[in-house]
Amino acid sequence: MSPDRDPAARFAQRGRPYWLLGSAVMLLTATALLVLAPVLVSFSWWWASVAAIIVTGVSSALLRGWNVAPPLVPLLSFCALLVYLTFGFGAGTGLLLLLPTPDTIGVFGALIAEGQSSIQTQAVPAEATPGIVFLLSIGAGLLVLLADTLAVWARMPALAGIPVAVLAIVPTVALRQDEQLWVLVLVASAYLLLLRVDVRTRRGEEQAATGSNDRMPGGPRIVAATKQPGLGPLGGAIGVGSVAIVSALVLTAAVPVVSLGAPLGVGPPSTSLFGGAVNPLIDLGQDLRRPAPAPALSYSSTSSRAVYLKMLTLDSFSGDSWVAGHSAFNESNTVDKFGAPPGLGENVATKEVRTSIQVAAVRSEWLPVPYPATSIEGLNGQWYWDSDALTVATTHSTIAGQNYVVNGLELLPTQQDLAASEKQYPGEIARYLELPGDIPPLIGETARAVTATAETPYLQAAALQKFLRGRDFIYSEETPVDEGFDGGGLRAIASFLEVRSGYCIHFASAMAVMARTLDIPSRVALGYAPGERTRQRLEGAVLYQVQTSDLHAWPELYFEGVGWVPFEPTPGRGSVPGYSLPTAAVTAPIVPAPQASSGAVNGPDARNVDESNQPSAVADAEEARALLTRNLLLAAAVLALLAVPWFSRSLLAAWRRRRTAAGAGIGPLWQELADTLTDCGHPVSDTETPRARGGAIRTILRDAGGESAEADAALQRLLDEFERERYARPRDGDGPRGDASAMLRDAALLDAAIRGAVPPRRRLRARLIPASLFARVGAAFAPGQGVLSNTR
Repeated sequence: MSPDRDPAARFAQRGRPYWLLGSAVMLLTATALLVLAPVLVSFSWWWASVAAIIVTGVSSALLRGWNVAPPLVPLLSFCALLVYLTFGFGAGTGLLLLLPTPDTIGVFGALIAEGQSSIQTQAVPAEATPGIVFLLSIGAGLLVLLADTLAVWARMPALAGIPVAVLAIVPTVALRQDEQLWVLVLVASAYLLLLRVDVRTRRGEEQAATGSNDRMPGGPRIVAATKQPGLGPLGGAIGVGSVAIVSALVLTAAVPVVSLGAPLGVGPPSTSLFGGAVNPLIDLGQDLRRPAPAPALSYSSTSSRAVYLKMLTLDSFSGDSWVAGHSAFNESNTVDKFGAPPGLGENVATKEVRTSIQVAAVRSEWLPVPYPATSIEGLNGQWYWDSDALTVATTHSTIAGQNYVVNGLELLPTQQDLAASEKQYPGEIARYLELPGDIPPLIGETARAVTATAETPYLQAAALQKFLRGRDFIYSEETPVDEGFDGGGLRAIASFLEVRSGYCIHFASAMAVMARTLDIPSRVALGYAPGERTRQRLEGAVLYQVQTSDLHAWPELYFEGVGWVPFEPTPGRGSVPGYSLPTAAVTAPIVPAPQASSGAVNGPDARNVDESNQPSAVADAEEARALLTRNLLLAAAVLALLAVPWFSRSLLAAWRRRRTAAGAGIGPLWQELADTLTDCGHPVSDTETPRARGGAIRTILRDAGGESAEADAALQRLLDEFERERYARPRDGDGPRGDASAMLRDAALLDAAIRGAVPPRRRLRARLIPASLFARVGAAFAPGQGVLSNTR
């Protein structure tokens, strides 16, 4: 009965491994995982997942070839996946490193918990932590197991695209950019390939079934293509795949990109870095209490001070919270040129600096930028700067994965510059003094008590900073979060001044509010503290690594003639600027001071001079070692890639020899002989007779001077055995008639003679780039060619 009519033929045949179809399933699954590339920072997770796919898929094929009962194949393949997970993620707890133990289950549980926590706390693109890689490896193994069961055992490859389609929507949901159409096309092409291979496999089974009665055991099987009326299975596969490709492209293009920010011209974007909360200070506190910090960004700078990267400025205080109350962004404020810093006088010394920033696992519409910036290079998307705060934001993009350079100014005000400032402010600064009418008395009383002996706004600001950084205050992220204490409102500030324990939110808010009670304009900046110095260098400057735990808040105070100046009241965080530590010279009556040069900072400012511009032998040595390691790994990867054809061809030859040794007869060795001829540049025809093939080999050996009586005798024995197996009438119960060991010796002798008959360069090419392997792969997917014959 035809397989199309036999219901049992809809399922996989017992004892057949279906290598080609299984390989197409593994390729589709591995390609489908590429849609997750934008969601994760590195690419190491993909290799771990591909390894899980290969282990599971190859196990399924082997089990099918060993005639294991079909219902047991998925179960045993999952056991193979478990062995791989034990070896790769079990931390040495497995029996013989392979078999899971109770300790291994505990390690797996910890990895799952860590992965779930990372998924919940990280923004995309997220860092591929061990927990996330473990979860992805499990998912990849289960995905290929499901797809293999549908495509191979159930023979319903079209349904294998359903779990792949589920994966395809992940970037659309997790990211707000649509830049992965090429991945969708690649996945759709792999899906088409799976359908094509299934069609070819079905044709081969049909044709083998019709001609099985005329074929000798172990003999050749020559299969011709048959033309079916209409489009046929291949046409249907192409139609389904084409619809899948077009649908993927159209739907992806039609899905709207969700922006968390306000429309341009209406108001400033939302603080998506802090979860889009109404009060960003509250969400910053929640971010600081994440269980495990993750890399946020890295930077290098020519600045001589620690670099604070500001993202958002909160300048409007309602009494309950700080909010960004400045005006909407202007489309003409592009980042190629910024306006002058508000309030900066001509007599204040400045220095041009250049800061290179690489953002990793942070998603936000607010850009980390040193203050004040003059221009930005290398940004992707449309970004605009705010006229009042000089912060940078977008409405249709994100900072995730951005690499950019900020050109800016390093403000170098002297203590005399600050001390000369008086409480005479222009009209546009008045709003930075606004306070609600119901301020708790404790706040104003504390501010006045702390600054009782300070005669100038600068000295008052310095006194507030010194008071908050004193021994009476403790930095703690475990302060109460109920009743609004986690924010920066008046009640939270009053409670903070009583308990004298909190984190950057409380210190920055307290100093900013107390400064306003003393008629000093103030606002609160949100962004990143300077981070940790590394031994690496970028563009000649020391590289700093910033973690998500470096999220920070600090106050900025306004001084007439100088502009906005940052302070650091939080103990144990950031870097205290030298100008905020007044010396005896500025506590005495103010006298005219000579103008300071732009390249010098006197007194305590020297403590902030960074060592980034000093040569570091240690950093250079580390960089050289890292470069050498990268080059060696790259060379090893290239060599491994070049060795894939040779390794695959060697495996194929070894498999054929094992088949002959197991009793399959001369057929596999005759096929290997044809492939050796093809590799060495001698074309082989499927239509030539065995004797013609033998005559061609004798001609090749004679022309090259490599003919010998021993090789000729070996060829004759192989030829006689092949003809006997192919043409002689079999007797019931007879198997292959030749001695397997003798055939293997003759085949090895003849293989060496053929390879020795070609020049050394051609011999090397036959090993590294075997033409028969590539011809076999190409023929497997050529249209209308049926399936590969067993022999040639």
